[in-house]
Amino acid sequence: MLYYLVRELTAMGHEIELLALDLDDARVASIGATGPNGRYEIVRERTRYPLGYLMRLFRPFPGSANRCWNPELWERASQKIKARQFNVVHFFGGIQVYELRNLVKGLLPTVIVPFDSMSLLYHRRLEILSGFRRRLTARLEAKIASAYERRIYAGFGRVVLVSPVDQDWLLSLNPSLPTTVIPNGVDSPLSLADLESRDPRTLVFVGNFQYAPNLDAAWILVHEVLPRLWRLDPDVQLELVGPDPSKTLKSNPDGRITVTGYVEDVRPYLRRASCFVSPLRAGSGIRNKILEAMSEGTPVVATSTSCEGINVTDRQNVLLAENPAEMALIVYHLIRDPGLRARVGNGGRTLVIREHTWRSVAEQYERLYMQVASEFKSHLM
Repeated sequence: MLYYLVRELTAMGHEIELLALDLDDARVASIGATGPNGRYEIVRERTRYPLGYLMRLFRPFPGSANRCWNPELWERASQKIKARQFNVVHFFGGIQVYELRNLVKGLLPTVIVPFDSMSLLYHRRLEILSGFRRRLTARLEAKIASAYERRIYAGFGRVVLVSPVDQDWLLSLNPSLPTTVIPNGVDSPLSLADLESRDPRTLVFVGNFQYAPNLDAAWILVHEVLPRLWRLDPDVQLELVGPDPSKTLKSNPDGRITVTGYVEDVRPYLRRASCFVSPLRAGSGIRNKILEAMSEGTPVVATSTSCEGINVTDRQNVLLAENPAEMALIVYHLIRDPGLRARVGNGGRTLVIREHTWRSVAEQYERLYMQVASEFKSHLM
């Protein structure tokens, strides 16, 4: 998201100084160039340990560099703030940057964007985990994450989430937080892929399979949706696209399932498929993979959890299915009905163009910056 937002804001005439963290030493050493209307600097990220978070739980906001996870980040930010006048300080992410709050508190308007609620993700993971030890660990992680999120966003001018579901969850932890919702965007292609060129019996699911909810969704597709669908049409094929698939996923012997691993560009897969199938049961935030599929005019069959943060309407721009049996039946009807594929695919693309372009997202942030700056000025008077 950061790349696209910076791209759009600079195109709109804003000057941006970007201070970012990276774990890769080569990138830290090589990046430092000046981009259009903005300077970008990279700071080496420090390894973070769970015990360190526990130690900071009740005193989350340090007052000096030497009490931070990353003293260099504090020092670089301090130098920038002293060197020039900024209109607003935008903190991207949550857990890596919240502790710099006191560096700018009372000096400049602030916006922090955790995107989604980590504690909501942990709580939802409990629904898909089995085994006493795994569930016990997940329950402890959920409690710690909730305690953290109850505290670490206090004192910022605005807390931005990408989904109303995450906003409601965060407000249930701390009702006093000044939250707002701005969704993610997507780059829409200039022209639509020809619907006639799609293979009606090819399905696709895209995701990073290191992310447990994506791996769970792939398991449901392979073991619960496809067997039901194959009883109706044995020629249906599935492409699972994305990095870090598990050994079990890669070793599936059925030739009708393709596991690609990492690919440079997911768009050819989206343009070839008759539909994007997403049986996600857990997760948080907004699913960029759904937006990307819709932007390509690929019909989406998905659970309501998959579509959180996207203003979908069933049978207009998405086909909703809440269990594997329902999903298999809907996909079967979709692959047999070219008119339904065209209507849902075009409806999804229209929704993305209307509400989820990066320019519209940048314009919402621009309005937010002006609002928090005005509120900050009024507070000083």
